Amino acid sequence: MKKNKYIVELELQTGDVEKTTTKLVIAENEQEAGKEALLSEIHNALGDGAEWDEEDEDSGRIWDFNEEWIYTVYKVTLIESEEEYQILAKYL
Repeated sequence: MKKNKYIVELELQTGDVEKTTTKLVIAENEQEAGKEALLSEIHNALGDGAEWDEEDEDSGRIWDFNEEWIYTVYKVTLIESEEEYQILAKYL
């Protein structure tokens, strides 16, 4: 299956602190891009301090540090051209 390039924006929350981060991802679809971006950001391994949202693994949310940190896919955007990808890769 063809893989596309995406820019994925994640929201990270712990306590009262929130921040966003941006990842470049190569994946088959938007859902897989979000999952890959989440997995590249968490600190603990799944099942060892990190877990998918219990309600829906496809929700785009992972709990980390035994539910102290929440990582959520905020936005997934398809990168339309190789030129755009190269520019983004240079600066991100």
